[in-house]
Amino acid sequence: MLLLAYSGWFNLQVDYYAILEVDVAASAKEIVAAYRKAALSMHPDKYKNVSPEQQEAIANKFLGVIKALRVLENEEMRAAYDKCRDYMQAN
Repeated sequence: MLLLAYSGWFNLQVDYYAILEVDVAASAKEIVAAYRKAALSMHPDKYKNVSPEQQEAIANKFLGVIKALRVLENEEMRAAYDKCRDYMQAN
């Protein structure tokens, strides 16, 4: 039941660990550090002098980084994501 509640919160087609460039066994502290590094490198404010299309792509990547943090920093949501991800990989 809990798994169904969280399934709408994340996309199983997206590897949140890869987005943050962390291992599946990464600690919460490592996840937050990776988020900060990624957020600083691709924050949309750093790319004001690029085309609107590039700005949109960068903003979408930045939103992906935020979503990865939200899923992986919450222990219950991360457990549900991992369980679904493992199930999908097994089948």
